[in-house]
This record gives sequence, C-alpha cells and structure tokens, in this order.
Amino acid sequence: LAPFWRLLPSWRPVAVHATSWTANPLFGGSYSYPRPAAPADAADRLAAPLVCGGLPTVCFAGEATHTRCFGTVAGAMLSGEREAERLLTAWDMHVEDPEGSRHLEHLECRRSIF
Repeated sequence: LAPFWRLLPSWRPVAVHATSWTANPLFGGSYSYPRPAAPADAADRLAAPLVCGGLPTVCFAGEATHTRCFGTVAGAMLSGEREAERLLTAWDMHVEDPEGSRHLEHLECRRSIF
C-alpha cells in the first residue's frame, strides 16, 4: 500500500490488526458458500456498499462477494480490487497501473478438494 499513501495525503492508518484463521485450532481456515436455497444474486447483495450522499461509504469485499469466484482466494483478491476501484472512482481519483491492465485478471477460480 505504500505507493498509494501519497495519493491520500489526508489519510493515514493509525493501527493494523492481522488475524490468522489457520492458526486457530477451533477453525483451521474457512471459506464461504451459498446455501442451496440462496438467491442467485446473493454475492451481489453482500457486495452492495452502504451509500451516503450518493457516494459509497462502507464497501464490502471478500470471497463471498464475488459472483464468479465465490469461496476462493481469487474471489477475495478480485473483490478487494473491485472495491478499491469503486472508491477511487467515487473520489474521482485515477491510479495508473504500471502493467497497463488489471494485475489480478489472470487469476482463475479454482477450488481445492481436501
């Protein structure tokens, strides 16, 4: 994130909290999946931002919010990029990608079978 701090001069994180699901003996990792009776647009509903004054105020990302890569690490990463782009667009900020295209587009949605 360091290269983006200069683009947000009035904003600085004051604290960071990281967790590790795999280190927790009660969980050992987790992922999301829709229940059989879930509506077809469940991921879209989960991804809908909270809006104030016509602008997204709180955005939601994670593997459960990606329609094509639901329940995968790729879905989590792609949804994070989606929400970052949503906020940058709302704030009328433009960030040039040094590669000339989205760097996460190559990710595939593959689920591992344990």
